[in-house]
Amino acid sequence: MAARFAHAGDQAPTQGDFGGAGLWQTPTARMADEGELALSVSRVEPYSRYNFTAQPLSWLEGSFRYTRFDNDAAPVADGGRSNSAKAFDAKIRLSRESRYLPEVAVGARDIAGKRYFSSEYVVANKRFGPVDASLGVAWGNLGARGNLANPLSALDDRFDHRPSRSGFSDARYQFDRPRYFHGRAAVFGGVAYRPAGKPWEVKVEYDGNDYRHEPGPRRIKQSSPFNVGVVYRPNRHLDLSLGLQRGNTASFALTLHTNAARLAEPIKAKDPPPVARRYDDAPAIPTMAATPAAASVHVPAASATAAAGPAAPTALVSGAIAATSAASPPLPQAAPSPGLAPLTAVSEAGVTPQTGLPPIATTPASTTQTWPEPAAPEQVDWEQVSRELYDNAGVRVSKISRRGSELFVTGEQTRYRHSAKGLGRTARILDNQVDGSVDWYTLVSTRAGMEVVETSVQRERFGELLDGEADLKTFRLGVERNRPQARREELLYRAPLDRYDGGFGLSVGHELGAPDTAALYKIGMAYDADYRFASNLWLSGRIEALIADNYDRYDGGPVTALPRVRSDVREYVTSSRVTMPQLQLTAAGSLGADWYGMAYVGMLESMYGGAGAETLYRPFGQRWAIGADVNWVRQRSFDQDFSFRRYRTVTGHVSAYIDTGYKDISLKVSAGRYLARDWGATVDVSRQFNNGVRMGAYATFTEYSPRQPGDGGFDRGLYLSVPFDLARQRSSRSRADFAWSPGIRDNGARLNKRYGLYSLTEDRDRASFSGNLHRIVE
Repeated sequence: MAARFAHAGDQAPTQGDFGGAGLWQTPTARMADEGELALSVSRVEPYSRYNFTAQPLSWLEGSFRYTRFDNDAAPVADGGRSNSAKAFDAKIRLSRESRYLPEVAVGARDIAGKRYFSSEYVVANKRFGPVDASLGVAWGNLGARGNLANPLSALDDRFDHRPSRSGFSDARYQFDRPRYFHGRAAVFGGVAYRPAGKPWEVKVEYDGNDYRHEPGPRRIKQSSPFNVGVVYRPNRHLDLSLGLQRGNTASFALTLHTNAARLAEPIKAKDPPPVARRYDDAPAIPTMAATPAAASVHVPAASATAAAGPAAPTALVSGAIAATSAASPPLPQAAPSPGLAPLTAVSEAGVTPQTGLPPIATTPASTTQTWPEPAAPEQVDWEQVSRELYDNAGVRVSKISRRGSELFVTGEQTRYRHSAKGLGRTARILDNQVDGSVDWYTLVSTRAGMEVVETSVQRERFGELLDGEADLKTFRLGVERNRPQARREELLYRAPLDRYDGGFGLSVGHELGAPDTAALYKIGMAYDADYRFASNLWLSGRIEALIADNYDRYDGGPVTALPRVRSDVREYVTSSRVTMPQLQLTAAGSLGADWYGMAYVGMLESMYGGAGAETLYRPFGQRWAIGADVNWVRQRSFDQDFSFRRYRTVTGHVSAYIDTGYKDISLKVSAGRYLARDWGATVDVSRQFNNGVRMGAYATFTEYSPRQPGDGGFDRGLYLSVPFDLARQRSSRSRADFAWSPGIRDNGARLNKRYGLYSLTEDRDRASFSGNLHRIVE
């Protein structure tokens, strides 16, 4: 049945040809709900546009766009024809619509780069029943008609002049050139008519562009400044558009959209049910369940081998996918995926007002299971309990100990993304084994052999929660989280070291927004393996066999004054069908209270080998951390074997991590030396929603001048990180990371490290644990 636009609260606004909420060529002030994602393709001769739009905040919209020009309309750049261009757009809402006042937003297109369609605008929207009217003023390409004197000239005469009226020229304008809101302006606007209960919308606009200043040599004729068309939405996730633009040109568009913040986990039918407590009278155990409408999200499969945690998304190379679970130290970023599949959104589960717990369904538990009589901790078969903890709670135990009436389980969570879920299952298992001499259960979480956080639960309060005698608010009084501390304890059990772990997986890589093509891809098979000499000392490696790729379409990029530290990617992909992207010896450990360190040597990634070290100070209970890394590296041979090329360098950064405390927004700022020996800084801003989906953007500024030949300027990109939990019926700590950037650059290139201390210590995130404490009953 066709989706009804009438349900506007759960519907995304329709997209414009440039991506983002808009009419056809012009934007509107409307914003989608937080977490909305859209992939759109539009065709208006001579341009084909491929857009990705994200709504990380209710007042902020960001878009990445890849534009393909017809041959006779291709502009000249760097001495030759350029058939494609990449761009970033941003729009910020200044005020919401009220009964008498319109919604107002300010935005910019082609914020940096070639800036063929550079524009700035202010736009307002007001709704009148089924009609949504917009009116705005634009500068640059969107305002190329120039029928309005610049209103900002009253402030300064310099606003009268714009380096190029249409926002482009042979120079590559960067942030240091005066152009924003400069030059003559133009009025634009239109209306969207959306009948109640109908799956279609009619849009009519007045275009502020007269098409006399387009970037290419082809003259584009405009018979009319009015554009008109219809959008048909057969369901919540698909829009089909057909229109007539410039009075003489047909337009077509397709949009796929969903709300990532509303994606819900499918029922974990392949997870073992939580063990029945010996004190339970009912033959059913409460577990979390998705609503009947819950549908899974499809993400491309990556390496299925186990790992301790994902690499930090701020270290993404363009298009990299990190596919990791937490069975052992984190595996390298798996090869990237060719793109983002459509995601399916469902409503987030609510909570019951009486208990603050999620809606529960019953999962049958064994009613024939028998337990030994509760025993003193010294008399329990801890080897058997450790196996049960791994099978049911996902905890790979390293030791079990006791101090007075407190029982400690030290181990690594390998299965459940939410640590509270593993803690609750651990407490159930222990509850069936030990007698009344134990009052507290403490789970000491480890990663890569490092103790990260201690979480303690009071046994009596936990039983009251499961029995419905206490609500979540009361239960919180019986939960403590502390930094790991040295203590005198009675060792009850030490597990033997699990030395080897390995497995096959699909290797999928991509570069979205690569030069000369919308996407580069590679597909192959991979084998990942880890061998542990100690809990915090291990050798990890990866072998790949290439099956198919299209990297022959990449010409190597422009010639620049910088060393080719990343632009030789085609040779690294195509020189050999069987490669060894990574072989690395790693040691990690705690250096003191809240201090962590790591050292590594070997083939660190597909293009570089060498040695390095990292340290991190992450004070417990604080929203900030600071770290530093330094690496001596040498460029590897194209065959990715044990040989090297001549280029070598020292690279490293000092990084600050900040949890802003506002809407789960995180900030990372890194400053230092990059692979091409250029100095600069990278700023990364991201937001993580309650379901674990993370949206982010980054920008890297270096000393490399934007006026030198080649890409120059600064690197920037958008990324999306999706937990595999949203796709699988079996719990997983794995994630799939997608990145969009303007191209493959040598300036601002960082070493693609396999592990990062900040991600290895992510269990210290108190807000994440507290926000998901209700999962302790699952």
